[in-house]
Amino acid sequence: MEQSMFDTLLELPLFQGLGKNDLTRIVEEVRFDFVKCEQGQVIASQDSPCNQLIFLLKGSLTRHTQSSDRTYSFSERISAPAVLQPESLYGLYRQYTHSYTVRSSAQLIKIDKSAINNTFINYEVFRLNLINLLSTRIIRGERILWDTASGNTEQRIIRFI
Repeated sequence: MEQSMFDTLLELPLFQGLGKNDLTRIVEEVRFDFVKCEQGQVIASQDSPCNQLIFLLKGSLTRHTQSSDRTYSFSERISAPAVLQPESLYGLYRQYTHSYTVRSSAQLIKIDKSAINNTFINYEVFRLNLINLLSTRIIRGERILWDTASGNTEQRIIRFI
């Protein structure tokens, strides 16, 4: 495996801490889909099944979320490096909760869920990274629910955003 690809993978949160030998073994065993995307291309759609991990290596995406009653929506920019919704890969609700569209040309890595279950999960560093990532997202979500919404309407809207 070339050194720059090794370095790129190690920048991603789920691969941090893996040794070169482990990462080389993983690359030999698992199919990594390297994808180049152009502006406007949809990567994943809200409410569609999540059956793979998607890593944004280069470029940026727009993450668009629509409320369940479709009365409002929210868009934000996601920049590389990032992993898209690993929490949606497992659990009772295995769908994307956001839609992702390419803002500028982007490079992605896609890894099928079966590869995660059959290969990656055998590496303790990967398991710990996944647990840490999921735990952090859960804690952030819970904190938002308990934060008090003080101030006037404008301040609460700004805080929401």
